[in-house]
Amino acid sequence: MSTLTALIPSDVQGLHVFKDGHWYDAKYFPDALIIHIVDQIEILSNGRYKAVLHRTTVNKEKTRMSWAVFVEPPMEHIVRPHL
Repeated sequence: MSTLTALIPSDVQGLHVFKDGHWYDAKYFPDALIIHIVDQIEILSNGRYKAVLHRTTVNKEKTRMSWAVFVEPPMEHIVRPHL
């Protein structure tokens, strides 16, 4: 369970995000950094900001590689909504 995910994608598309009951292709922008709001932001904001549900697909003709960095507090910290 992390706070944010920073994703550096390659030029091979394949990231999908789920919204309003449907999966959508995430548009590729060269040299872009993708930031995902994850579970702990949803908890800290008391549900105001929703964690992104996402998936990736496989391209049979090109290798898709992304670098992901996960940002999370130490395990001993309690995560709860901001009062």
